[in-house]
Amino acid sequence: MTKIKLSQKNARMIVDDLNRIIDENVNIMDRNGVILASTDEKRIGKLHAGARKIIEENLDELIIIKSDEYIGSKEGTNYPLIVNGEVVGVIGITGADEKCQVVAKCVKKMTEMMLSELIQKEEKTLEENIRNRFLEEWINDENMVITGNFIKRGKELGIDITLPRRFAALSVFSDHNDVDAAILKNIDNADNYLKRLILYDKNNIMLHMTSYMIVGVLQQSDEEIEAYYRNIKMYVENKYKVKIAIGIDESESDSALSVHSSVMKARRALQLGLRKKSADICFYSNLNLEILAEEISDTLKMEFIRKIFRGMDDTEMKEAVQLLETYYNMNGSVNKTARSLYLHKNTIQNRLKKISEHTYYDPRDYNNAALFYLAIYFYHETVTDL
Repeated sequence: MTKIKLSQKNARMIVDDLNRIIDENVNIMDRNGVILASTDEKRIGKLHAGARKIIEENLDELIIIKSDEYIGSKEGTNYPLIVNGEVVGVIGITGADEKCQVVAKCVKKMTEMMLSELIQKEEKTLEENIRNRFLEEWINDENMVITGNFIKRGKELGIDITLPRRFAALSVFSDHNDVDAAILKNIDNADNYLKRLILYDKNNIMLHMTSYMIVGVLQQSDEEIEAYYRNIKMYVENKYKVKIAIGIDESESDSALSVHSSVMKARRALQLGLRKKSADICFYSNLNLEILAEEISDTLKMEFIRKIFRGMDDTEMKEAVQLLETYYNMNGSVNKTARSLYLHKNTIQNRLKKISEHTYYDPRDYNNAALFYLAIYFYHETVTDL
């Protein structure tokens, strides 16, 4: 039974590559003898009866002496294309002289190698897509019912969902203010390298989303898993000059039934990590007020922000949030805040005083820190221009 199909896309790609190497006209036909790709575009889609003869009679070679000796054919040399022991199509080089015949043999080998590589990539992509669909079904469905058949499906894909795992959400990004095409390409390269590092361990699983990836590793303590990710984070960041934010679930979430909950916790921890300038590793257990924020509507969040930053317009509010976030990240150190923002410490003191006068809450009083911290958190979730 035939398993491998020669696609028109692959045929065209190979003909284009060959056209840059040799001067002769090249044609690639499918198993029905139809021309899939050709340096002579007028011939694409037409029958090449010589190619059909090769397929039907299992010929090793067909040299056509004169044009139209076979319907739709021209003088030249034609060979079957064999990949993994299977005839997938035919390649032909137009021309009757000995040079074309020699070239045709070389082109046959080159094409078979190129086809083999392309087919392997397609098969790998198909396998990854099937694995991703399975993982999405397992991870994203909070009402998932784990059955014996589902466990069996996973094992057939090399995924044992019965193994206890810790889940993390990882995001690769750049801290450059202006992100151009070169930086985006570098982020993509870092992302692919990170993926290879993680999947080097066959027990690890990964689901790649648009802007982050979900990773499941075998159950470990907080200390062990932090050391694991910190090592990977440091290696990739140093190699590609990027930043990696990582959010990790709770250690007790080790059941196949609680995967959705574990992943959601990892994603919430990642959101906190992305808000920190250091983009450090963040555990769900580090979240406090952030957990409550999940249950509050955006309307109420904006109302709370306006209440705390009363008397401030949008620009003043944005500047206050930037200052306070840095101030609290620096544990209330005016000197460290000043150095981080490249401002004089007196400027920081004056701005903190101004915030206190506007809001009637002194940010230097740690009794008010929780209010400002929550307002900053809500601000990031509801205002997009910071």
